[in-house]
Amino acid sequence: METMVLAPSDIMYSQRSIRPSFQNGDLLGDIRDWIMTGQMNVEDLPMISVKCLPGDGFLTTDNRRLWIFKELEMLGEANLIQVRKVYWVPPKKWRYRSYEIDIRGDPGGFLGYHDNSPVVEYEPVDESVCECKCHHGNGYYSSDSDSDDDYYYNY
Repeated sequence: METMVLAPSDIMYSQRSIRPSFQNGDLLGDIRDWIMTGQMNVEDLPMISVKCLPGDGFLTTDNRRLWIFKELEMLGEANLIQVRKVYWVPPKKWRYRSYEIDIRGDPGGFLGYHDNSPVVEYEPVDESVCECKCHHGNGYYSSDSDSDDDYYYNY
């Protein structure tokens, strides 16, 4: 498994919005707060997978965990995170990309919700013309599941 270190703010979301909780019922804001108060460690969250896109951009389908990491970065807790590099994401998953995301409901937590700015939509790009610094190859890919976060989220 190839990994790299990135700032959460350098990673794009692949959805317009996310649910405020994982399948086990834990709210995103509560997890952020547990990390900020020492009840949980950043390392307790599984690594997110990222794909390099044209222009040195990075995209993840692990949108809920990315929201938590971006919140922690804004609070000074996770300025850099280790991520798993993947080489394939289903095209339907990267037609929409933005550095901001909306939450469909209250994310919970007591540290407050950081409102997001308007999203920017991009046209799909032919992956074969990617000029980013990532290496193309086989074997690493992101799940086609609509709930990638729920699959990997175990603590």
